[in-house]
Amino acid sequence: MLFLIAIHLHSNNMSAIADLVSSTLGMKSGIKANALSRLRAIFTQEIFTEQVITSHAVKVPVTDNLNATMTGYLPINSIYQLLKSRSFSKHKVPIKDWIYNQICHCSCPLHPLVPSLIEVYVSSVVLKSSKTDHLNEPITDMEILNIYKDSVFHWTKKDDSKGSRMDPARKENNLAPHLVMLYYVMLYEDTVINNMKTIVMANRDPKHNLTSTPPQTPKSYPDSLLAQIPINYLLKKAQEEQPQYAGLFSPLLRLLVTHYPHLCAIEDWLEESYVTGVTQADNTQYSDTECTVETFRDALGQMVSCPGRMMTQLHSMLALPVQELLPFSDIIMEALPLMIREEVPRRIKDLIKRIWFLLHSVTPRSLRLGTVNSLRNTETSLYTVAPYTENDVTVDPLIVLRCDDRVFRCAPLLEVVLRVLAAYMQACKVYLHNHMQKNPILEQAQNEQERRDLKKIEQNQAEQDRRDLKNALVATQESAIIQILLECCLPRGKEKEDDSLLSDRREVQCIICTFIHQMFISDPNLAKLVHFQGYPEELLPITTARIPSIHICLDFIPEILSQPQLEKQIFAIKMMSYLCCQFALPKSLSVAKLSVNVMFTMLGVLEKPDRVNFFMETIPCLVRVCQAFPPLCEDVTSLLHQVGRVCTSHVAESSNLLQYDNRETDITDSDLVLGSKFNEKSSKLSKVESAVKNLSVGKKNSELSSKYRILYGLVQKTFGEIVKESLVTKNIYL
Repeated sequence: MLFLIAIHLHSNNMSAIADLVSSTLGMKSGIKANALSRLRAIFTQEIFTEQVITSHAVKVPVTDNLNATMTGYLPINSIYQLLKSRSFSKHKVPIKDWIYNQICHCSCPLHPLVPSLIEVYVSSVVLKSSKTDHLNEPITDMEILNIYKDSVFHWTKKDDSKGSRMDPARKENNLAPHLVMLYYVMLYEDTVINNMKTIVMANRDPKHNLTSTPPQTPKSYPDSLLAQIPINYLLKKAQEEQPQYAGLFSPLLRLLVTHYPHLCAIEDWLEESYVTGVTQADNTQYSDTECTVETFRDALGQMVSCPGRMMTQLHSMLALPVQELLPFSDIIMEALPLMIREEVPRRIKDLIKRIWFLLHSVTPRSLRLGTVNSLRNTETSLYTVAPYTENDVTVDPLIVLRCDDRVFRCAPLLEVVLRVLAAYMQACKVYLHNHMQKNPILEQAQNEQERRDLKKIEQNQAEQDRRDLKNALVATQESAIIQILLECCLPRGKEKEDDSLLSDRREVQCIICTFIHQMFISDPNLAKLVHFQGYPEELLPITTARIPSIHICLDFIPEILSQPQLEKQIFAIKMMSYLCCQFALPKSLSVAKLSVNVMFTMLGVLEKPDRVNFFMETIPCLVRVCQAFPPLCEDVTSLLHQVGRVCTSHVAESSNLLQYDNRETDITDSDLVLGSKFNEKSSKLSKVESAVKNLSVGKKNSELSSKYRILYGLVQKTFGEIVKESLVTKNIYL
């Protein structure tokens, strides 16, 4: 009590002293600030100086099993006040060990002052104050890992080799230290990243050059450390038992969503809430079946010859609690490459996928990286390739798609790969953002006068350029991913002859289109970029029918039509025709009218070769336009009439020119011989050169005329199909 009063007197917090006295006496008592001035001088100058208080505070034992049921003033109250006033930093008294020990002795329900204690401690570790430049020491990596060494996520290799189930006695009863330490690590990284510019600028201050000690720069915890913390599992437990961790779940969730969105994706949460209950309910009959790592490995070796045994083992695994599936992570990674074989039953592939998603809900980071390394294509490699690291895949998410080609015809494995891909795409965005935060653009000025004269607009422009480059890199990666996935939808080899609705290719197309649909929803500009780039026209019926969000392309089709490249204009008209059939909306009608008007314009401005190529590609699209919007039949038939007249005119003109050229360039073989023999006869040589030139021109005209004849036949065929779609073939009256 006396110790805490001394702390409040040092901070001149008279209201806190009044509350302390009132709670101790059990009655309300008014205390005037002037009445304590003499007492404050005695306490702060003679009895308890600030140096004595801080030195004594670190020797106070921590509270065992600290929880919210404990009332009164505890040592944590005193330490919190001293940390808040930066007394430990001012007198260079180490407080790290006390904080660490108190974290280890926390229990449920969590004491409400613990999150605040962590916040002021992190602030004293990272940020300097006006009172002192000294920073407290952060908790070491080894101390952090010691918190988690007794959790269910650290089983020994000896137990794993025996293939035994995890001992239920090792299940955790108190997750408070785990969650508090996780909150410390997350808050520490967040504070360092958000204040990196201030930290670097403070370390560059000239006054540091006058001191003997170098400036302190906070370290960052490595990714390898965070990979060993069961973040998803802890967050799930905190969500399920929020009353036990009051004041901790919300800030912890905010930090995770900000810096690790790929670890708390909404798809994972929704699927986990559905799959867990259904899985355990469906597999209760297999709960008595022996399932160890060794028995599973034996069943995996006989998977093709005896699939029933493998299915029994998988069902037995699904009946286990999620924590007891962790020893099977490595063997599941080994089984993934075997699932791409055609002789493996589909039921086994589906069960492996379900187990993978259960493990993914607990340890997503290690499982994703193991999946990438397990499915990578190594058949074409002439040398041993080192496995990818977490940083490799985070920087370049396209690595995920460098897997065996057979994965793109195995729907269960493709769902796994796309989930991994989506996670690393989010991780890449966060990585680039944090990289910019950790490497700020600093002022080059060395004195205050130069800093005042420095134009802030230039620095803001540099920051904007970096953001633009980052966004361009992300857009390039995501558009490349979509283009690769779209190419996987194209038929290969014998698949071109198979039009069955029940095929692996069709199932894969549905999965890929769903994934692309989610990407378009998250970033509509990505849809615009991909369609400006274009893709094979064979995929247009697939994308327009199976990507629900593709209707947003109606917004920028006019912009694509205004591009100077004929290829983009042709692609836009073809996509418009499919969108009109899929989305017969007023907006589609206006875009269709614009496209028909553009085709009218192209008929008059294009050169002969470009004209025939343009209309041979776009004329068949008019059938779909008329089918979706019958009121446009009149404009379309007028366009076909004009194109047909141009074709007949060109064919007739080419025939006359061809006959004229043949008469003018009628040269015998003897003329060619004489021309080559007597070089001195220039008139004869010019006649030969003119003849050769006219022959090549005539050949080109003949080929162009053939194309126009084909175009004319295409116009007739299109007109016939439009008439067929427009006629009423049934009696509409009863």
